[in-house]
Amino acid sequence: MFMSMFKSALFLVIIWCCCFYPSYGCLEEERTHLLQIKDSINYPHGSSLDEYWVGKNCCNWFWIECNSSSSRVISISLHWIRSDERLGLWYPNASLFAAFKELEELDLIGNHIGGWVAPQAFSEMQSLRNLYLWENNLSASSDSVRGLCDLKNLRGLYLDENNLDGITLSPCLSNLSMLENLSLSGNDLGSYSSTLTGLCELKNLRFLNLDINNLDGRAFPPCLSNLPKLETLLLLGNNLGSYSSALTGLCGLSTLKSLDLSVNHFDDSSLPMCIGNFSLLENLYLFENNLSGHFGNSISGLKRLQVLHLASNQLTDDGISPWISNLTSLIVLRLGRNKLKGSNTMRGLCGLSALTSLYLSDNYLSSLPICMGNFSSLEKLELSRNNLTNLFSNSIPGLKGLQELHLESNQLTDVGISPWISNLTSLAELYLGNNKLKGSDTMRVRGLAMATIVSISTGKSIDRDVWVWAGYMR
Repeated sequence: MFMSMFKSALFLVIIWCCCFYPSYGCLEEERTHLLQIKDSINYPHGSSLDEYWVGKNCCNWFWIECNSSSSRVISISLHWIRSDERLGLWYPNASLFAAFKELEELDLIGNHIGGWVAPQAFSEMQSLRNLYLWENNLSASSDSVRGLCDLKNLRGLYLDENNLDGITLSPCLSNLSMLENLSLSGNDLGSYSSTLTGLCELKNLRFLNLDINNLDGRAFPPCLSNLPKLETLLLLGNNLGSYSSALTGLCGLSTLKSLDLSVNHFDDSSLPMCIGNFSLLENLYLFENNLSGHFGNSISGLKRLQVLHLASNQLTDDGISPWISNLTSLIVLRLGRNKLKGSNTMRGLCGLSALTSLYLSDNYLSSLPICMGNFSSLEKLELSRNNLTNLFSNSIPGLKGLQELHLESNQLTDVGISPWISNLTSLAELYLGNNKLKGSDTMRVRGLAMATIVSISTGKSIDRDVWVWAGYMR
């Protein structure tokens, strides 16, 4: 009787384990397919992955991830495995990847892919969510992108740096109705003005990267304003300042939170004024253009703006002072490499009390507004390569949270910094190289109890760098 009950209980335990306890072993058929991929990526005489893909359980192999319940492969990451150009272009058989029925992520970055064998097999990969293909050569085959158009459930597609132009970028990408993230930077999509029209059908798109594509205003289709969910648009390194009047498609993107128009030859008159209508905008990048600042009234109403990057322009004190103070939500402000002098007209900065990082390097600053002591949240301040002889000594005590201060290549003297330096009690990094410091008793840094390191490279006055640990400064 007891033995019979024991056998019944043991049977139930075995059944429970088989049904509910996850299996972590690799499926033999998928292991075989992975080895076939390894042979293909090494053809004709490569040896990559030999030391990493060993053993029977492929779920433990490098760059492979499996579902813990089904033991099926869900992620394959093979970036820069076939990086040796001597192996020539790789034309993988798409059916090798289609064999993985639960594959969600495929990373083939930097493998000299020139196209596909059996691209129709992509239609079987309906579990795939993210496909990373940047730094390949998909322009080598006219149908290399067309095969991807059958990935109907894809959420992210990354085709950066593939030498694609208006011919090789297939308009059938508009079929990817579930796509949320599309990255096409580093191609040549401006060569045909109608190239981007197909993107207008991607109604779920939230992220679009078109950096460095030789685009001017004519290549930016008006219908892109119909993308109702787009939050991030990256357009760095194009030529949108030319024919900027054609950028009507930009103006309708009312859901934007991040916009990058850097390095586009914009001046104050060609920058689209409709940017001021993007009430949800949080990040705006406009560095390396030809802006003097008089465009600023158009963006002064962006109450949610947190990051503004205006480095490497032609900004002047008068250009920014009328509007900069309205951007009260700014956390990061980059104004380096401009023509700011620090005169009283730059007092617009005084209202930006939420700033945590302020970059003013490579200007012509000889003084700073005393009100900068109001920046109680400021953690990083860059003032390198200006003409400062001393700093706002009366306002420094207000910078209680300052952790990093860059003052290299100014005209600072021992007397110029000693009255205020000891008040920066939260300072972790202080850079004073290439000034006029002599290291006299007047240059007292003993108050920096929390400082990690102080760099004082004084050129002619001292012939070596002085690195002072905080523990020896008290």
